[in-house]
Amino acid sequence: MAEKTQLNVKKIIFSLFIFPTMISAVAQKKAIGLRSGITISGISGDSRDSPGYNSIASFYGTAFYVQQVGNVLYIQPEISWLTQGGQRDGILEISAFRPDIPVSGNQKLFADVHSTLRLNYINLSALAKLELGTRLKYFFCFGPFLSTLVRAKTDLNGSSLIYGDADGKTQAFSTGPYSGTLKFDESVNIHEKISQFNFGIEGGAGITFTAGKGRVVLDGRTTIGLTNIWKDSETNGNDKTGSFTLSVGYQFIINQGAN
Repeated sequence: MAEKTQLNVKKIIFSLFIFPTMISAVAQKKAIGLRSGITISGISGDSRDSPGYNSIASFYGTAFYVQQVGNVLYIQPEISWLTQGGQRDGILEISAFRPDIPVSGNQKLFADVHSTLRLNYINLSALAKLELGTRLKYFFCFGPFLSTLVRAKTDLNGSSLIYGDADGKTQAFSTGPYSGTLKFDESVNIHEKISQFNFGIEGGAGITFTAGKGRVVLDGRTTIGLTNIWKDSETNGNDKTGSFTLSVGYQFIINQGAN
Protein backbone atom coordinates (compact mmCIF):
# COMPACT_ATOMS: atom_id res chain seq x y z
CA MET A 1 0.00 0.00 0.00
CA ALA A 2 2.84 2.42 0.90
CA GLU A 3 4.64 1.68 -2.39
CA LYS A 4 1.40 2.31 -4.33
CA THR A 5 0.87 5.63 -2.54
CA GLN A 6 4.44 6.75 -3.28
CA LEU A 7 3.97 5.80 -6.95
CA ASN A 8 0.76 7.82 -7.20
CA VAL A 9 2.44 10.85 -5.61
CA LYS A 10 5.31 10.61 -8.09
CA LYS A 11 2.83 10.52 -10.97
CA ILE A 12 1.09 13.64 -9.65
CA ILE A 13 4.39 15.52 -9.27
CA PHE A 14 5.44 14.45 -12.78
CA SER A 15 2.12 15.63 -14.24
CA LEU A 16 2.32 19.02 -12.51
CA PHE A 17 5.61 19.84 -14.21
CA ILE A 18 5.47 17.99 -17.53
CA PHE A 19 2.07 19.37 -18.65
CA PRO A 20 3.33 22.93 -19.38
CA THR A 21 6.22 21.62 -21.52
CA MET A 22 3.87 19.38 -23.56
CA ILE A 23 1.90 22.38 -24.82
CA SER A 24 4.76 24.85 -25.23
CA ALA A 25 4.75 24.40 -29.00
CA VAL A 26 1.29 25.97 -29.28
CA ALA A 27 1.73 28.55 -26.54
CA GLN A 28 1.48 32.27 -27.23
CA LYS A 29 1.84 34.79 -24.41
CA LYS A 30 4.15 33.87 -21.52
CA ALA A 31 4.90 35.49 -18.17
CA ILE A 32 6.51 34.78 -14.82
CA GLY A 33 5.66 36.42 -11.53
CA LEU A 34 5.69 36.60 -7.76
CA ARG A 35 2.87 37.10 -5.25
CA SER A 36 2.67 37.38 -1.49
CA GLY A 37 -0.11 37.91 1.00
CA ILE A 38 -2.00 36.39 3.89
CA THR A 39 -3.59 32.97 4.35
CA ILE A 40 -6.50 32.21 6.67
CA SER A 41 -6.50 28.45 7.29
CA GLY A 42 -8.49 25.97 9.32
CA ILE A 43 -8.88 22.28 10.19
CA SER A 44 -12.06 20.24 9.77
CA GLY A 45 -12.86 16.56 10.22
CA ASP A 46 -14.13 13.90 12.60
CA SER A 47 -11.39 13.87 15.26
CA ARG A 48 -12.17 14.78 18.84
CA ASP A 49 -10.44 18.17 18.50
CA SER A 50 -11.73 19.21 15.06
CA PRO A 51 -15.01 20.92 16.11
CA GLY A 52 -13.10 23.25 18.41
CA TYR A 53 -10.56 24.51 15.89
CA ASN A 54 -10.64 28.16 14.82
CA SER A 55 -8.69 29.65 11.91
CA ILE A 56 -5.18 31.09 12.02
CA ALA A 57 -3.51 33.74 9.83
CA SER A 58 -0.06 33.32 8.29
CA PHE A 59 2.27 34.53 5.53
CA TYR A 60 1.86 33.24 1.98
CA GLY A 61 4.29 33.54 -0.93
CA THR A 62 4.36 32.05 -4.43
CA ALA A 63 6.22 32.06 -7.73
CA PHE A 64 4.22 31.31 -10.88
CA TYR A 65 4.49 30.84 -14.63
CA VAL A 66 1.71 31.78 -17.08
CA GLN A 67 1.41 30.32 -20.56
CA GLN A 68 -1.33 31.00 -23.08
CA VAL A 69 -2.87 27.96 -24.78
CA GLY A 70 -5.93 29.53 -26.39
CA ASN A 71 -7.69 32.85 -26.95
CA VAL A 72 -8.64 33.32 -23.30
CA LEU A 73 -7.25 30.10 -21.81
CA TYR A 74 -3.97 29.84 -19.93
CA ILE A 75 -2.17 27.30 -17.77
CA GLN A 76 -0.46 28.48 -14.59
CA PRO A 77 1.84 26.18 -12.58
CA GLU A 78 2.84 27.60 -9.19
CA ILE A 79 5.18 26.80 -6.30
CA SER A 80 4.20 28.30 -2.95
CA TRP A 81 5.04 28.49 0.73
CA LEU A 82 1.78 27.77 2.53
CA THR A 83 0.87 27.35 6.20
CA GLN A 84 -2.19 25.31 7.18
CA GLY A 85 -3.54 24.73 10.68
CA GLY A 86 -5.84 25.97 13.39
CA GLN A 87 -6.12 27.02 17.02
CA ARG A 88 -8.40 25.96 19.83
CA ASP A 89 -9.11 26.33 23.55
CA GLY A 90 -9.96 23.21 25.51
CA ILE A 91 -8.80 19.88 26.87
CA LEU A 92 -5.70 18.51 25.15
CA GLU A 93 -3.34 15.64 25.86
CA ILE A 94 -0.12 17.23 27.13
CA SER A 95 2.12 14.21 27.88
CA ALA A 96 4.45 15.03 24.97
CA PHE A 97 4.69 18.71 26.00
CA ARG A 98 5.67 18.13 29.62
CA PRO A 99 7.91 15.05 29.93
CA ASP A 100 8.96 16.38 33.34
CA ILE A 101 5.57 15.42 34.80
CA PRO A 102 5.76 11.82 36.12
CA VAL A 103 3.30 9.23 34.77
CA SER A 104 2.60 5.59 35.59
CA GLY A 105 2.88 3.17 32.67
CA ASN A 106 0.71 4.28 29.73
CA GLN A 107 -1.10 6.95 31.72
CA LYS A 108 -2.11 10.03 29.69
CA LEU A 109 -2.28 13.55 31.05
CA PHE A 110 -4.57 16.36 29.92
CA ALA A 111 -4.86 20.12 30.45
CA ASP A 112 -7.32 22.89 29.54
CA VAL A 113 -5.09 25.20 27.46
CA HIS A 114 -4.81 27.18 24.22
CA SER A 115 -3.14 25.20 21.41
CA THR A 116 -2.07 26.15 17.89
CA LEU A 117 -1.36 23.61 15.15
CA ARG A 118 0.89 24.89 12.32
CA LEU A 119 1.75 22.84 9.24
CA ASN A 120 4.23 24.43 6.84
CA TYR A 121 4.10 23.13 3.27
CA ILE A 122 5.75 23.65 -0.08
CA ASN A 123 2.74 23.67 -2.37
CA LEU A 124 2.73 22.74 -6.09
CA SER A 125 -0.31 23.76 -8.17
CA ALA A 126 -1.31 23.15 -11.80
CA LEU A 127 -4.08 25.59 -12.70
CA ALA A 128 -6.21 26.23 -15.75
CA LYS A 129 -7.01 29.95 -16.02
CA LEU A 130 -9.68 31.81 -17.95
CA GLU A 131 -8.76 35.47 -18.53
CA LEU A 132 -11.01 38.17 -20.00
CA GLY A 133 -10.44 41.84 -20.80
CA THR A 134 -7.70 44.06 -22.22
CA ARG A 135 -5.92 46.60 -20.01
CA LEU A 136 -7.97 45.56 -16.97
CA LYS A 137 -8.31 41.78 -17.05
CA TYR A 138 -10.47 39.47 -14.95
CA PHE A 139 -9.46 35.86 -14.40
CA PHE A 140 -10.77 32.64 -12.88
CA CYS A 141 -8.56 29.66 -12.10
CA PHE A 142 -9.02 26.07 -10.95
CA GLY A 143 -6.88 22.95 -10.58
CA PRO A 144 -5.22 20.39 -8.30
CA PHE A 145 -2.47 20.96 -5.76
CA LEU A 146 0.07 18.72 -4.06
CA SER A 147 1.79 19.84 -0.85
CA THR A 148 4.87 18.33 0.78
CA LEU A 149 5.32 18.86 4.51
CA VAL A 150 8.34 20.90 5.66
CA ARG A 151 7.57 21.48 9.32
CA ALA A 152 4.80 20.60 11.78
CA LYS A 153 4.44 21.81 15.35
CA THR A 154 1.91 22.41 18.10
CA ASP A 155 2.27 25.37 20.47
CA LEU A 156 0.70 25.30 23.93
CA ASN A 157 -0.09 28.34 26.09
CA GLY A 158 -2.05 29.06 29.24
CA SER A 159 -2.54 27.76 32.77
CA SER A 160 -4.45 24.67 33.89
CA LEU A 161 -4.84 21.88 36.37
CA ILE A 162 -3.58 18.46 35.22
CA TYR A 163 -6.31 15.94 34.50
CA GLY A 164 -6.25 12.17 34.15
CA ASP A 165 -9.12 12.03 31.67
CA ALA A 166 -9.97 13.67 28.34
CA ASP A 167 -13.14 15.22 29.79
CA GLY A 168 -11.23 17.20 32.42
CA LYS A 169 -13.29 15.86 35.33
CA THR A 170 -10.64 14.06 37.38
CA GLN A 171 -7.39 15.60 38.56
CA ALA A 172 -4.35 13.42 37.89
CA PHE A 173 -2.60 14.52 41.10
CA SER A 174 -4.28 15.20 44.46
CA THR A 175 -1.08 16.18 46.28
CA GLY A 176 2.44 17.24 45.42
CA PRO A 177 3.97 19.84 43.06
CA TYR A 178 1.64 18.97 40.16
CA SER A 179 -1.64 19.11 42.09
CA GLY A 180 -2.11 22.85 41.53
CA THR A 181 -2.41 25.04 38.43
CA LEU A 182 0.58 24.80 36.07
CA LYS A 183 1.69 27.30 33.45
CA PHE A 184 2.27 26.15 29.85
CA ASP A 185 4.45 27.81 27.21
CA GLU A 186 5.63 24.89 25.10
CA SER A 187 6.24 23.94 21.49
CA VAL A 188 6.51 20.37 20.21
CA ASN A 189 7.61 19.04 16.81
CA ILE A 190 4.89 16.67 15.55
CA HIS A 191 6.31 16.05 12.07
CA GLU A 192 6.32 12.27 12.61
CA LYS A 193 2.54 12.30 13.24
CA ILE A 194 1.60 14.22 10.06
CA SER A 195 1.28 12.75 6.55
CA GLN A 196 4.12 13.88 4.30
CA PHE A 197 1.83 14.77 1.38
CA ASN A 198 -1.43 16.68 1.19
CA PHE A 199 -3.46 16.57 -2.03
CA GLY A 200 -6.49 18.69 -2.92
CA ILE A 201 -8.11 21.22 -5.20
CA GLU A 202 -7.94 24.99 -5.37
CA GLY A 203 -9.73 27.74 -7.20
CA GLY A 204 -9.86 31.49 -7.27
CA ALA A 205 -10.40 34.73 -9.11
CA GLY A 206 -8.76 38.10 -9.45
CA ILE A 207 -7.75 40.99 -11.66
CA THR A 208 -4.59 42.17 -13.38
CA PHE A 209 -3.76 45.58 -14.84
CA THR A 210 -0.88 47.02 -16.79
CA ALA A 211 1.92 48.64 -14.79
CA GLY A 212 5.22 49.39 -16.51
CA LYS A 213 6.38 46.47 -18.64
CA GLY A 214 4.33 43.95 -16.73
CA ARG A 215 1.05 43.58 -14.84
CA VAL A 216 -0.01 43.93 -11.21
CA VAL A 217 -1.94 40.90 -9.96
CA LEU A 218 -4.64 40.89 -7.25
CA ASP A 219 -5.58 37.30 -6.40
CA GLY A 220 -8.11 35.58 -4.12
CA ARG A 221 -7.72 31.83 -3.70
CA THR A 222 -9.28 28.99 -1.72
CA THR A 223 -7.88 25.47 -1.17
CA ILE A 224 -9.64 22.31 -0.02
CA GLY A 225 -7.50 19.40 1.21
CA LEU A 226 -8.76 15.93 0.28
CA THR A 227 -6.35 13.78 2.30
CA ASN A 228 -6.14 13.08 6.03
CA ILE A 229 -3.35 15.11 7.63
CA TRP A 230 -2.68 12.41 10.25
CA LYS A 231 -0.63 9.28 9.60
CA ASP A 232 -2.51 7.30 12.27
CA SER A 233 -6.21 7.82 11.63
CA GLU A 234 -7.24 5.31 14.32
CA THR A 235 -5.56 7.38 17.02
CA ASN A 236 -5.98 10.93 15.69
CA GLY A 237 -9.07 10.71 13.49
CA ASN A 238 -9.56 12.11 10.00
CA ASP A 239 -8.83 15.83 9.60
CA LYS A 240 -8.40 17.86 6.43
CA THR A 241 -7.02 21.32 5.69
CA GLY A 242 -8.69 24.30 4.10
CA SER A 243 -7.64 27.89 3.50
CA PHE A 244 -8.46 31.24 1.93
CA THR A 245 -5.66 33.43 0.59
CA LEU A 246 -5.46 37.06 -0.51
CA SER A 247 -2.31 38.13 -2.31
CA VAL A 248 -0.84 40.85 -4.50
CA GLY A 249 2.00 40.48 -6.95
CA TYR A 250 3.59 41.37 -10.24
CA GLN A 251 4.00 39.36 -13.42
CA PHE A 252 6.76 40.03 -15.93
CA ILE A 253 5.88 39.51 -19.60
CA ILE A 254 8.54 37.36 -21.27
CA ASN A 255 6.75 36.79 -24.58
CA GLN A 256 3.92 38.92 -25.99
CA GLY A 257 2.95 36.21 -28.45
CA ALA A 258 1.69 36.65 -31.95
CA ASN A 259 -1.30 38.79 -30.93
